[in-house]
Order: sequence, then C-alpha cells, then structure tokens
Amino acid sequence: MSAAAMAGVALLLPVAAGAAGSRAGIGLGARATLGAGVKLVGGSGARLQAVSGSAVQADARLGVRGASTALAAAKGGAAAGGGDRTGGKVVVTWGADLTAGEKAALAALLSVPEGAVELTVTNAEEHRLLGAHFDARTIGSRAISSVLVRPAPSGSGIRVTTRHITTVTPAMYENALATAGIRDAEVTVAAPFDVSGTAALAGILKAYETAAGTALAPERKAVAPAEVAQTIRLARAVGNPDLAAAFMTRLKERMAQHPSNSPESIRRLIRSVAADLGVRLSDEMVDELVVLVQKMKAANVDWQGVHDQLAKARAELHAFLGTDTPLLRAWVDRIYGWLTQFLTLVRQWLA
Repeated sequence: MSAAAMAGVALLLPVAAGAAGSRAGIGLGARATLGAGVKLVGGSGARLQAVSGSAVQADARLGVRGASTALAAAKGGAAAGGGDRTGGKVVVTWGADLTAGEKAALAALLSVPEGAVELTVTNAEEHRLLGAHFDARTIGSRAISSVLVRPAPSGSGIRVTTRHITTVTPAMYENALATAGIRDAEVTVAAPFDVSGTAALAGILKAYETAAGTALAPERKAVAPAEVAQTIRLARAVGNPDLAAAFMTRLKERMAQHPSNSPESIRRLIRSVAADLGVRLSDEMVDELVVLVQKMKAANVDWQGVHDQLAKARAELHAFLGTDTPLLRAWVDRIYGWLTQFLTLVRQWLA
C-alpha cells in the first residue's frame, strides 16, 4: 500500500487482553503507527476512517486478522477517493449528437480534467427517462446537453451550476437529484447554445451511477423527472422559476420536519408553504403537487436525507426570503399594522 493511499487513514482495531493482544504485540487500548498517517487503536470496535470523515466498518474481532481486514478496506477506500460518495471518479457525459466543434467547446466550458471517465447519452435514452413527463418536442431529437459530475466530500450536499440552460435552474436540478438519491456531488450542466435543460437529467443520472459505481433506486430515479416537470409548471403558474424552486425546497423542509401521510394533510402542508412564500396556487396546482408528494412517498424518499443534501438550495431559499418578496412585504405590513394598533390604543389611553 503506498504512502499516499495510507495517508490520513485511521484504523481502530479491537485488541483483546491476553492471546490476541500478545499476537498483535499491543496491549489493550494501545496506539501504534503502522504507516504514514495510519493509526492502530485498541478498543471495542474496529473501523476505518479516512480524512473526509466517512467510515468503513471492519468486522474484525482478533488483532492481526482485524488489522488485515481493515487495512485491505483502507487500501480500497483510499484508492476510491478517500471517502467521497462517488468513489473519487470524475465523469463527463456527452450528448451523442454533438459535433466535434461543439464537443471541443464544451470540454473547455466544463473544464474536463485529464483522466475523467467519458460516457455518451443518446436521444433515445433521454426519451426513455423523460417521455412520460415531457412531450417529444420539449425533449427534442438531438442529444446536446452534457454534464460533468465531480465527487464532493461527505456531507457537502449537491451543488449544480449551469451554462446555456434556460428553463431548468440549478436549484431545480438540485431538488430533483436529491429526490433521485444522489449525494455529495458537484454537477455542471452545459450546452453549446441555449437549450431548456430538461433532457440533461438523463446524462446527470447516468454519470452519477457510473461515478458512484452503483445504480440509483429505480423508483426514486423515475420520480426525479416528474419533479422537474412539475416545478417547471409551477414556475409558469407563479411567474418566477426561482420562487418555484424555493417552494419545492421549503416543501421538502416541511416534510422532513412534519411528515404528512394523508392527501388532506399533504394538501394543508402545501397550502402552508404557499402562504409562507406569499404565492397563490390554484386548486388544480395543489392537486398536482399532492400527487407528486405521494409519488415521492411511494418511492420511499428519505425526507431528512433529501433535506441534508439541499444545503445550497436552502441557502438560496433563505436569501430569496430576505429580498423584497411577497412574504417579506406581508411580514412588514403585519408589523406596521401591529404598531398602528398599539399607537392608537396609547392615544386613546392618554386622551
């Protein structure tokens, strides 16, 4: 195992008193340095921890055998990227219908690093994933949008930036990707010219599954495009894509805090979020949102896990709420009304 692979890895190994401890040459609770940045620690459990803070559990009960097991895991974990959720692979997914010139321009725009894993997404794949939620004209007949997925340290959440994407905002992508089960990733979505960005979702999911080395849950993967489609419809209804994305972020926040099960309780929660943001929703839109939440629940979406992945979207939500929004204006009006009533009562008392 190289020094680079060993650096920053802590090995916690159980060392029983007596034979196991004597074979390992270490007393109970002792510490020893096994290599650059690797510590052997006696204790009641065995685990391996990389500098990023993620842990690999080693089922080791005897000293030497436990060391072998955990060191093997350390080698694998360090080689895979030091605890990043996506295993340390940077993956780029190219639209299959890009010209050579468009691909070269996007490579510069995406800042594709040397050694990145390169994939291709076809228009047929886009239609298979999105066809139930977008019409064929919206998806288009050419796979153009391309994405780069870069692993992020555990706990970083999802962060999306876009280039030449006109309809789907970064926060919309972040919400949908968290719903799909993506964790701790930096995603860049780009096209050589302005496109809506709806079809890019297929490339993002494909890139992430390759980077992570595991398939996303099919039911959660299927609900992500439904969420994007619904958020776009919401954006058109309220006249502001940022407000629509903020609505979805707040809705998931509230679902994490107060899980709702019945359609009526979900409907009340949606109405409450709408009131928070100072927007009016038609009964039809509320019904559509209820259906979406029910789909998420049927897909076993982990509301707290989704909430944890949306740190950037929540920051944008709070920044949005701090601007001149209907919610802020309503709050100021309410305070002004209270002050007016108070001063009126004071004048009446003094008269």
